Amino acid sequence: MTSLRCSKNQTDQNQGPTNFARIKTGTSTDIFKRALAPAKKMDRGDRLTPEMRITFEDLAELIRAMTARRVEIIVAVRKQAAAVSDIAKLLHRDGAAVARDVKVLEALGLPTTTLEKNRPRRAQDRTADKYELVATI
Repeated sequence: MTSLRCSKNQTDQNQGPTNFARIKTGTSTDIFKRALAPAKKMDRGDRLTPEMRITFEDLAELIRAMTARRVEIIVAVRKQAAAVSDIAKLLHRDGAAVARDVKVLEALGLPTTTLEKNRPRRAQDRTADKYELVATI
């Protein structure tokens, strides 16, 4: 897979889930405009609502990144961590393909993986309570 060009912005840097994750298309101008309101809130000392935004400048890149199979993985690991091999069995998919998809999603900051001694790599999505996927043409 080619590298994906996107902008990622998370307003809360803690490791817990954010309230909301928005994955969408937009221009660099949109990204800067959206960053202005939270910056003003921070300047005033206001508390920000935790959220994560991933913006793709190109619709084709968003579609390439957020395939139906990858969305299935996010749904599968939202409630509890699972080994990549278990996710593959659950989704009736090849383990190597699931591992590749988990790696792409992890690069976007969606599921996280852990590697513990004597245990297979496990994936869990604690990114957000709610997701919104928006494609504007």
